[in-house]
Amino acid sequence: MGITEESVSTDGADKSYKVKVKRFRHRMRNWIPSRSVRLLKIFEVAGCKLKLVIYPNGKNHNHKGWVSVYLVNESEESIQIKFQLKIDSIVADFDQTF
Repeated sequence: MGITEESVSTDGADKSYKVKVKRFRHRMRNWIPSRSVRLLKIFEVAGCKLKLVIYPNGKNHNHKGWVSVYLVNESEESIQIKFQLKIDSIVADFDQTF
């Protein structure tokens, strides 16, 4: 049993990747900064392989107390992507090239 529940769904041209980290608040308070949620699946959007990397207590000690989330391009080509990150009722829109 892992610490995450993941799902991918498609609605027309939109693709959603959802991940739930079990006992997330506990991990935010107790994990050392730089410890990431491991074994998240690589998912594909329009032929590009992507992966989320989540640090419940920040990527490093300067970010302790914050959640760090990265969308990683696992493909060999540079891509431009528009995406939304939702955490509970907080929504952030991004338009990135990487």
